[in-house]
Amino acid sequence: MPVNLQHKATEDERFVDKLERFVHRRQIIIWAVLIIMIGAVVTYFIWSERNKRLTESSTILAEEGQDLYFQWLSEKDEKKKGELEDRLLEKLKIIIRGYPHQYGGQRALFIRGNFYFNKQNWEKAAGDYIDLSKSFPGSYLAEISLYNAGASYEELGKKDEALKYYGELIKKYKDSPLYPRTLFSMGRIYEVKSDYTDAVKYYNKLEDDKPSSNWTKLARNRMIYLKINKKIKEE
Repeated sequence: MPVNLQHKATEDERFVDKLERFVHRRQIIIWAVLIIMIGAVVTYFIWSERNKRLTESSTILAEEGQDLYFQWLSEKDEKKKGELEDRLLEKLKIIIRGYPHQYGGQRALFIRGNFYFNKQNWEKAAGDYIDLSKSFPGSYLAEISLYNAGASYEELGKKDEALKYYGELIKKYKDSPLYPRTLFSMGRIYEVKSDYTDAVKYYNKLEDDKPSSNWTKLARNRMIYLKINKKIKEE
């Protein structure tokens, strides 16, 4: 059957008319959607550039803070050391307050935690380490901070608090290099608490999860000691 070109042209014209009417009736909505989309794209690029600048600025400041911390560590003169301490703490405070969500703020928290740990101010050290682990859970510094928080509470004699943060580490960061050491630390704390059942549980977990670790070898030695001293039953 031959194609009726006139009929086809008429159908095309009707379609175009319908499309024009559709666009005309909804042009306000279409323009609004376009404006929103353009605004979203522009906002994203502005946010991305701003975040990039903040990250760069905070990182530079954190590196300056790190340099100050190393100077403070190596300074022998007590007067100069005190002056460096004041400068260091002030700089770290500015970075932490000014860049709470950037890498520089994270680094500053970690440096200040290390500073307080070095000063044996265990409560403040633990506070900074815990804040870091909560604010930056995806960072490699988070797992280190959880371990350091546990170690700080051990220094304070707060065994249950230490176990809490060690437990958080092994729950969240099973692939961490600190995982076997943390398991051993938990077993050791339970030994000190005379809770030999839980001590054995964590020593056995070390054997199951990380059989080739040096910490597992230490755990095996502790198990032998506990058996010899009748703290646990022979299997």
